[in-house]
Amino acid sequence: MEDFTEPGQGPPLHRHGREDESFYVVEGEFLFEVDGKQIHARAGEAVFAPKGTAHTFQNTGATRGRLLIMVHPAGLEDFFADIARASKGMAEPDLAVVVPIFHNHGLELLGPPIGARASR
Repeated sequence: MEDFTEPGQGPPLHRHGREDESFYVVEGEFLFEVDGKQIHARAGEAVFAPKGTAHTFQNTGATRGRLLIMVHPAGLEDFFADIARASKGMAEPDLAVVVPIFHNHGLELLGPPIGARASR
């Protein structure tokens, strides 16, 4: 998958029960968190999050960043399609809607994105 992430943005802290996930930074600067370990990565660097690890990332640069994300085995694209369909028109994600979708795809939502945790 190709991901474009705006400055300060990133996904919530989560865990995959089935998939390994690898991130290759094409453009920008990112902070990754994998099982509590913080990893700074820039263009040309990669980060690996094995299945079962709690992980997230945040674009720490001043411009939009770009990642190539590899997931093994395939199938996570169905999760993103389901989330997009269910949250269409929502200003903020409704946990009562998204948490069951996470569970249906073998994912566990563990906490907010890095930026939301830092601003608490």
